[in-house]
Amino acid sequence: MRLDGRDYDTVTVYVDASYGTHANRKSHPGTVLKLGRAFIFGYSMKQRINTKSSCEAELVGVSDGVNPAIEIMNFMINQGHEAKPVTLMQDNKSTIKMIESGKSNLERSRHIDIRF
Repeated sequence: MRLDGRDYDTVTVYVDASYGTHANRKSHPGTVLKLGRAFIFGYSMKQRINTKSSCEAELVGVSDGVNPAIEIMNFMINQGHEAKPVTLMQDNKSTIKMIESGKSNLERSRHIDIRF
């Protein structure tokens, strides 16, 4: 959908996590979803599991944050709108590298797959 030459059908997910910030050493991620330029959803809560690194905390946050974006995309498709890829905004270099490659360095991050 285009109004006034602007794109309003692009879903963007912003995810960031603070590693081990709570007394029980659980991390605290935050997620914001935008549809075009409009804020449509956001949340921030303590992670369910203890993570062993900032990269792992970010990966868990991304995993939790992408699910609502997929639901929004599916809703848009069911309403007859064109499906565009979800844009993920992330600032942790290790996390970005793992997501872009589609696999993790199994020797150093196998515990993430086993635990989560």
